Amino acid sequence: MLPQQHSNHQQQSHHGLAPSNYYLAGSDQAMIMNQQQNKDQMMNQQFLEQQQYDNDEQQRLLLQQQQQQDYMDQQQDYATQQQSFMHAQQPQVNREQVPFANLQMEYVQYSVNGNTFSLPKRYTMDGVKGSGGFGCVVSAVDNKNNERVAIKKVSSLWERDRNYQKRILREIKILKHFSIHQAHNVVILKDLFFDPYQPGSIYIVTNLMDFDLEKLLSSNQTFSEQSIQYFLHEILKAVNIMHSSNIIHRDLKGSNILLNRDLDLQICDFGLSRAIGQDYPEDSKYVVTRWYRSPEVILYWNKLHAAMDMWSIGCIFAELLVKPLHKNGRPILFPGKDFKDQLELILRLIGTPSNEEVRGCSEGIKFLRTNFKQHYEKKNFAQVFSHVTNLLAIDLLERMLTWDPEKRITVQDALKHPYLKEMFDPDEYNLDPSCNENSYFCKARFDYQFSEDIKTEDIKILVEAEVESFRQYILQHQTHMMDDHN
Repeated sequence: MLPQQHSNHQQQSHHGLAPSNYYLAGSDQAMIMNQQQNKDQMMNQQFLEQQQYDNDEQQRLLLQQQQQQDYMDQQQDYATQQQSFMHAQQPQVNREQVPFANLQMEYVQYSVNGNTFSLPKRYTMDGVKGSGGFGCVVSAVDNKNNERVAIKKVSSLWERDRNYQKRILREIKILKHFSIHQAHNVVILKDLFFDPYQPGSIYIVTNLMDFDLEKLLSSNQTFSEQSIQYFLHEILKAVNIMHSSNIIHRDLKGSNILLNRDLDLQICDFGLSRAIGQDYPEDSKYVVTRWYRSPEVILYWNKLHAAMDMWSIGCIFAELLVKPLHKNGRPILFPGKDFKDQLELILRLIGTPSNEEVRGCSEGIKFLRTNFKQHYEKKNFAQVFSHVTNLLAIDLLERMLTWDPEKRITVQDALKHPYLKEMFDPDEYNLDPSCNENSYFCKARFDYQFSEDIKTEDIKILVEAEVESFRQYILQHQTHMMDDHN
């Protein structure tokens, strides 16, 4: 049967006068009481408007339920089908079944910042994590195992532009790949399902982390050298897992590096990721966060290099090394106002490149020579970061921030750098990558299996297939766990 349970949370304000040790004139008291009455009237009006909206919304949902009931009746045996999961990378699915397959469950609805979350009763929402152009993210409890999860709603995907649709497809495929192969230091995909009332809206369920590195960097907290080494080592491990899977993240920054209260670190947001060696996407100059863009991203290199992630890590590493200057935290290394200003800040630190250093970008050479007539000499990193006493840290940072991506230190060499000697585990690193105990590599390489000029209709087929195949994987995985338990 279709769900009838709805959860609407109305916040109520409780007003009162706090005890005061000073005298208020009668006119002041009257003014305060008048203001309070106006506030109460406004709150009542807003409450009545919200009630009317909720009633209208409920009527709309009931009508939609009636329309979908016919489809559900035709698919009433769908929930009993547990076909074996055969091809994780090339799933096959009847796309007419997928969007409403979950109508067999009961749902609870939550109103979140103007968004309606329709969640299976398995999940109880308990907070809002964030919202923006990427969607809305809430926290919830998985009542099956009492674990807390993060649930991102992607609304009306087929009404969005094609680049955004491809971004969601990439994120789903990559998260599924890493979760199936049990990769470390990457957020874990727990569940995928469509909204039963809003065709084209998808929910992505992952494990819940407590905060991100950006919040830590923007705090007034001073890090010990051991803490800096730990964070850098864990970031490099995560990126090595991606690169060993043939994936470049392309948008590494503090807000995409998640931590829990035990300081376990995981990378998230793979919507801008690409394959190593892939031709340069047209959107590259505009979508990657400016302050962490490598020179080859700004200057539009011919091919995608894994080294672009290393530049971003270098920028993050520099933020970890510097001390907070004020209550807003640490300064950004290259806080460019636009792409030209970004380039100038880079030039001022690492100097004007030779033609050899930017040989992969003929247009970039022309742009540099035309717009930056002044020749900049590379600065002495030890002097720029004079507060950093460990010269090994300076050496590693300098190797990360070089013009030539082919000469930039690789993630594997960075892990083995003497600065991280106390963190790096060579015995674990040298284990067979297929071994679960090896947390430095992923067990399998990733294949995107779609071209960048794919059309919306084909994206729709692939997204629906990915959702269905992952749900089949979950069913199979749960069956194996039950068999092992018995």
